[in-house]
Amino acid sequence: MILDREDDLGGTWHVNRYPGLGRRRPDHHATPTSSSRTRTGRGCSTPAPEIKQYADDVADKFDVRRHMRFNTVVEGARWDEDAERLAGRAGRR
Repeated sequence: MILDREDDLGGTWHVNRYPGLGRRRPDHHATPTSSSRTRTGRGCSTPAPEIKQYADDVADKFDVRRHMRFNTVVEGARWDEDAERLAGRAGRR
């Protein structure tokens, strides 16, 4: 299960929306392969909306959203030695 305090996935790319937000460093794992960044003269920069769309597309392609709980805050967590798993408390935001 993936818990997220926001109402959708994407972290920084979902929450922050100020003009010019993007990623300057090339990262082949975090940017779309179909990115137009080299054709538009932006160099290695990828704008935030494009990164957010990529995260959405990957989550949908691999059906990750069914494992996600949005608007949920982790209030505590501990390792359960017997069960060999993380146990915790979460609450709705």
